Amino acid sequence: MTGRNPLCNTYPPFSCTGRVEFDAIFHVHKSANSYMLNNKTFMSFHPTTAVEFVSAVKDARVTFVKWSASFCGPCKRIQPLYDELAQTHSQSATFLVVDADEPEFESLASAYSISALPTFHVFVNQKLVDSFSGANPKLLKQFVHNYVVNN
Repeated sequence: MTGRNPLCNTYPPFSCTGRVEFDAIFHVHKSANSYMLNNKTFMSFHPTTAVEFVSAVKDARVTFVKWSASFCGPCKRIQPLYDELAQTHSQSATFLVVDADEPEFESLASAYSISALPTFHVFVNQKLVDSFSGANPKLLKQFVHNYVVNN
């Protein structure tokens, strides 16, 4: 990322260098087929703050992120497949769903240049390594397979 980080001085995990500083602020507890947060169980974890997002990415070797919005029809249609992949690969990766339209995540979505929904990201060892946009089931399956099998 070039220029000033839009998250600078907004969220503590982010620095002004454009690099994400991952601190042990929040932990997501992962079980065999789900994620626990505040005693709630999820197939794919829905962070409610940027700090939760950063911590979830930090806590997993491979993290998939689905950038979505409540008004997005294609996002809703692909969600069951995303949940199925999350359940199938729960031992290998963490799966997040982030509502890019929520005020809490607007700066984060901007920092990751989210311009279409759904957009899928994969982080490996806390680094964004790949992404694609669109609700393409075949592409999503291949995207997940490439990173859970090869990492």
